[in-house]
Amino acid sequence: MNPSFGRIVIVCAMALLVSTACSSQTQTPTLLSWPEQVQFATEAAQQIDPAAVLDTVGAHLDQPPAVEAPLTLTFAFARPKGAYIELYFLDTDPPTIQRIEPDIGRGEVDDSIREQERLRAALATVNIGPREAIRATQVQGEAFVAEQGSLFNPRVELFMGKSIQKLVGLPAVWVVYYVGDTETLHISVNPTTGEVLAVADDFLELFGAEQPASTP
Repeated sequence: MNPSFGRIVIVCAMALLVSTACSSQTQTPTLLSWPEQVQFATEAAQQIDPAAVLDTVGAHLDQPPAVEAPLTLTFAFARPKGAYIELYFLDTDPPTIQRIEPDIGRGEVDDSIREQERLRAALATVNIGPREAIRATQVQGEAFVAEQGSLFNPRVELFMGKSIQKLVGLPAVWVVYYVGDTETLHISVNPTTGEVLAVADDFLELFGAEQPASTP
């Protein structure tokens, strides 16, 4: 073999390896859909307690400010006697489990069959996940953080059950929080349609708003 040709082959092979490694490092990870998130968390919780029912969901961007970065998720399941199972994981595919708390604290969810059924029925109305809730509020959120000079790092919570039904007339609602240097923007989102319901500076004011918010 011609020595010069051999050197060219080696150089090209090394360049290909470097290019492949760089590509794998910068490639956008595959992310779980909302139904996949629920399925994964539910199966994990039911291995601990088959009677546990999903009560709340929380999320925040793992690598702000990229909207398509993985989300750090917290799924809290109410156990029949009031304690919670909390699962912390990234919504990557496959999911990356950070930790599991099988028996933490005591919540306000009563152990009645009626309330458990109410939570299951509420979850059935949730068609969009936390990432879609962020996207629905992205315009307002970006304007807010630009004004505040802060990082685009929204946090999201799903509220379900009897209390939220009384406040907003819906069995469930997403709330997206944008935290600035001096203020916090709260935006509620209909989990069935993805519609922005209201925007407020204060959490309680958010549920007292009568008119849907307009996009800036």
